[in-house]
Amino acid sequence: MNLFSWNFMTTSPVDNPPSAYIIVPIVFAIIFLASAFAYWRRGKLAPRNPVARRFIRRLTRAGMWTSVIGLVLVAARYVQFDYLDMPLWMYLLVLAMIIVAAYFVYDRSERYPLAVWRLQEADAQRRYRPAASKPREPQRAARQRPERLRGKRKR
Repeated sequence: MNLFSWNFMTTSPVDNPPSAYIIVPIVFAIIFLASAFAYWRRGKLAPRNPVARRFIRRLTRAGMWTSVIGLVLVAARYVQFDYLDMPLWMYLLVLAMIIVAAYFVYDRSERYPLAVWRLQEADAQRRYRPAASKPREPQRAARQRPERLRGKRKR
């Protein structure tokens, strides 16, 4: 049996998954839980870096999506749901996860430093920019004292 043959990838397995297959849903569940934890705690993970918070948000969303799709495919394999339990979908999902991981490695190595530099430059410009002057109010005429004073007179 060739694991990469088209016939193997497109046929639905008729027997139960092997006992080592339990590792697959455990890995997907760990990826989902770690991604969900990082998504909800990204403010604590990068408190003063909005670029890192944005990167964490994007990375964890991709991790949650791919792991949920993987868990659905694993459940279809255990239930033996036709057309969804084909090994082809799991191979495509693993390939998609490798591509997503490669994209985020590229993003972290190429785009992230540039975004951090832009943030630091904007912060430095904002910090050392002269304060905006207050708008001047038009000069009012000196207040004239009324001829007739009301109330008690001051001595």
